[in-house]
Amino acid sequence: MVSAKLVYAATLLTLAIAAQNDNNNNGAVANTGAKQGQQQQNNNNNNNNGANAANAAKQGQNNNGNANANAAKANAGNANANNNNNNNNNNNNNGANAANAAKQGQNNNGGNNNNNNANANTATAAAAASKDTAAAAANANAAAASASAANNNNNGNNGNNNNNANNAATGTNNNAADSTTLSANAIQSGSFFDGQAGLGAETGQASSTTSQNNFINFCAGQTLTNGLQITTGSCNGIVMGQIPAKNQMISTVITFPKNGETIQAGQDFNITLQVNNLQAGAFTNADATYYAAPQQLQNGIVVGHTHVTVQDIGNSLNPTTPPDPTQFAFFKGINDAGNGKGGLAAVVAGGLPAGNFRVCTLTSAANHQPVIMPVAQRGSQDDCTKFTVTGNGGTTNDAANDGSKGQAAAALAQSAVDIGPGALTTAAANAAATAAAANNNNNNNNNKGGNNGNNNNNGKKGQRLARFARRQFVA
Repeated sequence: MVSAKLVYAATLLTLAIAAQNDNNNNGAVANTGAKQGQQQQNNNNNNNNGANAANAAKQGQNNNGNANANAAKANAGNANANNNNNNNNNNNNNGANAANAAKQGQNNNGGNNNNNNANANTATAAAAASKDTAAAAANANAAAASASAANNNNNGNNGNNNNNANNAATGTNNNAADSTTLSANAIQSGSFFDGQAGLGAETGQASSTTSQNNFINFCAGQTLTNGLQITTGSCNGIVMGQIPAKNQMISTVITFPKNGETIQAGQDFNITLQVNNLQAGAFTNADATYYAAPQQLQNGIVVGHTHVTVQDIGNSLNPTTPPDPTQFAFFKGINDAGNGKGGLAAVVAGGLPAGNFRVCTLTSAANHQPVIMPVAQRGSQDDCTKFTVTGNGGTTNDAANDGSKGQAAAALAQSAVDIGPGALTTAAANAAATAAAANNNNNNNNNKGGNNGNNNNNGKKGQRLARFARRQFVA
């Protein structure tokens, strides 16, 4: 009888010790899930363990993603206790509290935390099946959660970098056109293809050069045009610009001199023309901004101007040899708006010497580039006529390539090339340098302010880290 009572008492004692160990294990796992500096009291109250796990999870919320990992471990620990002791009903509440705290971490961090929640759920399910399996799963998920938390930090940094990139892309004053980054909505996918497999492909056609980035670096390493008339050749990286609709294409007719017209040598005359669909009178500095900006439209009409150029074509009005484009008997940019209805004129002061001549128009956008049109099959935007000059007294016109005005214009253009981009005068260059220096000082001051702000932020972070460092961490 005595031995039976002793056996019964020993059995009760064994069960009590086992229950005590289960609770301690639960507290240890929950405490492991609550690593953010909470001091865990070694008591048997599962409610306290859950509260500690919840608090630790809240700290995980502040530390970018550890909350879900903590919740995973807490759930695993609570499942262990629940698996081994059906009377520990408080563990369910503890798991719920830890899960709620983890949800706060999820809401705060987003993204990868969802994966951590999935890990927590996996740990809970595994714990319900087996104590040992749950503990192993909780540890594995904790490691995964830690990696995810690290990823969260990286993702946070990447997000900041992306924001910085986006800010850079918007350029100065949020003007995307001034950005040095190609905007996604400006990429023209038509340049991805060489045309050989496209509709309308023909035998013997050339393959188009392709680009994934609008040829933005096409001129890299080459002599850049830079708004200058470089006679030895250059590469211009400025986009073509805006193109008018088909029903607003430019068309020109020369109304004088007419084909076959005879003009007296040495006498003034007007070259007159009529131009449709040109917002005439817009021209930029040809020496400093040549081809330096895209073609632009106003109310759907190309903004620009036109020129007239006269060349000696030799002994016949129907030559078989093309004239030398560097040689011209007269050249004039028509920079005014004319009569406002497309009527334009240039005065040939002093007339021309005797000979056979061809006069042509050169219609240009504001920055002097030939105008571009929307379709391939079209009439010419320019016109030419041929005429004869007869009689005595005519001499080389001042506006010829070898005339005084022609030579002066060529010399000015070369001087601009020698100065470089902007072709600034001495006074303008000094003013620009002064403005740039002032701007650099402002930027330096702004940078200092930004660094001070960062230092303040770093100081706050250091204070927060110091608070954690002062706490005793329990493994």
